[in-house]
Amino acid sequence: MMDEMNISTGQALTQTSPHIQIICGEATVHAGQLMYIEPNDGRAYIYDHSAHKRLIPPAGFAATDIPCDMDDSERITLARQGRIRGFSGLTPGLYCYPSTTVPGAVTHTITSGIPVGIAINEKTLQLMF
Repeated sequence: MMDEMNISTGQALTQTSPHIQIICGEATVHAGQLMYIEPNDGRAYIYDHSAHKRLIPPAGFAATDIPCDMDDSERITLARQGRIRGFSGLTPGLYCYPSTTVPGAVTHTITSGIPVGIAINEKTLQLMF
């Protein structure tokens, strides 16, 4: 059975492979936001498809919704495999892509050649990293 993670709890999760923990570069992150790793500083930031124009791929979904400090010590867990829930309005069976209008969100509209997951039901996403 696939691991399933509830991303709407607001709790910090411990690292379990293949999920990764990385220093957060944002002032605030909400659970379920799509994140990327900035190659220049190695920190995690909210993925903005329109700004990245597909040059930097998404790295995973934030597993916490706590504020992050900018003191190089606050780590955030990025979920990269399994199922996560806490979304709304997903259509079962359709692939999800990074949103071009809402940073950190997903959409069923094809925005790039790489989907980040497939909807299992209206609230659950099977990750594809």
